[in-house]
Amino acid sequence: NTPADEQIFFVNARGDLGIFNTTAGRGYGRNDLWSFTLDPRIRPGLATFVRGLVNASATGRPVGRAQVAFVRLDSAARADTVRGTRSNAATGRFLLSLPLEQNYAAYVEAPGYLFHSQNFSLRGLTGQPYYDLSIRLQPIRAGATVTLNNIFFAYDQATLLPESFVELSKILRFLTDNPAPRVALRGH
Repeated sequence: NTPADEQIFFVNARGDLGIFNTTAGRGYGRNDLWSFTLDPRIRPGLATFVRGLVNASATGRPVGRAQVAFVRLDSAARADTVRGTRSNAATGRFLLSLPLEQNYAAYVEAPGYLFHSQNFSLRGLTGQPYYDLSIRLQPIRAGATVTLNNIFFAYDQATLLPESFVELSKILRFLTDNPAPRVALRGH
């Protein structure tokens, strides 16, 4: 750090270069970007961008300001949200980065809608700058259904795996926040 104003530090997508903004005055303008090679011992793992669109299932219209959260499935028992964001108020779109080589659960919630869950893997992705998600929210109304995609059982048993507990807590919170709907659970 210098007496100048250094800020906005970030790392490139390969994880080998650090970049920051400085007003040190040794560059070509008032604010300059400087870069340096990151020591291999502190380089982050590779990541990709996850971009998505949240819309209403009945109308196809964007659902703005929906809460979007991502949990690593291997740590889901601890409910560690890796990243979270909100969909754009006008377009329903979102964009964020997630580390590669992980399995994730995605949870999307918005007032007036049933919550949405799904799981996906960022393992083995090569050459793709983005992973795309399309999320269609069901309005809370009689007869509406939602599939619970992050309930996992031990093989050939009725024992719930720890990765299921985040989804179960989401169901509990939804029912607590929305006491009027009656719910029927089906499974096999």
